[in-house]
Amino acid sequence: MGNTYENATIAAGLEAGGDLSTKQYYFMKAHTTPNQVTTNGTAGGPVVGVLMNEPSAAGDAADVCVRGVAPVIAGSGGLTAGQAVMSDNAGKAVLCTQAKFIVGTALETFSAAAVGSVLIDRAGYKKLDPA
Repeated sequence: MGNTYENATIAAGLEAGGDLSTKQYYFMKAHTTPNQVTTNGTAGGPVVGVLMNEPSAAGDAADVCVRGVAPVIAGSGGLTAGQAVMSDNAGKAVLCTQAKFIVGTALETFSAAAVGSVLIDRAGYKKLDPA
């Protein structure tokens, strides 16, 4: 992972919805409690961004990158530079499939369980390919 993250936009005022101390660089979604986040558990579902710190209890500050280059943990299959990225059901980055929420674009090739750079732009949903 050859990039730094000084150009990342971190959302202000978010808190952890629980112990996220082992979820640094995972995709986060909105928690049921206002202004809190938790690990995304829906493959291809919309996410808030990437957790950049390690909050250990509900209510702790959660630094979430919502735009820019961020480090992300790859899920099954890893990623190739240039691929559209979505979250899997464990909050890890995987290749975006049809009709899923595109979180960003892989900026490098990295294997499953490795940390790599992803441009977070929350581009919306990938359209279905014509039949």
